[in-house]
Amino acid sequence: MKARLCRKSVAGWLIVAFATSLVLLSGCHSSSKAVATGATEVCPGCQAETRIQPITGMTYTTCICPSCKKVSTLDSSTRARVEAYVGGEVGDTVCVCDDCKAVVEICSTCRSR
Repeated sequence: MKARLCRKSVAGWLIVAFATSLVLLSGCHSSSKAVATGATEVCPGCQAETRIQPITGMTYTTCICPSCKKVSTLDSSTRARVEAYVGGEVGDTVCVCDDCKAVVEICSTCRSR
């Protein structure tokens, strides 16, 4: 009876050790790959590289379309309504140019083509 209990105990510890080694081997290892950051656009106004910024908290009011090069301006009330509509938890982003202080996104006319 004691030998049978000892075998079960050893078998149980072996199973726990095997499961633990599997978890440790497949754990949170880095794959040494670069995380994809997404391609940013080139500003059609000044040819500088843009960066990605969340819509909420955005201070730029000028928008440039990279397709048709149309420049539009958002007044502060429109920008506030867009921010209130989008909300803080949505996480939508746009490309912005820090040199021109403008949002670089395709306009609704070019998007509908």
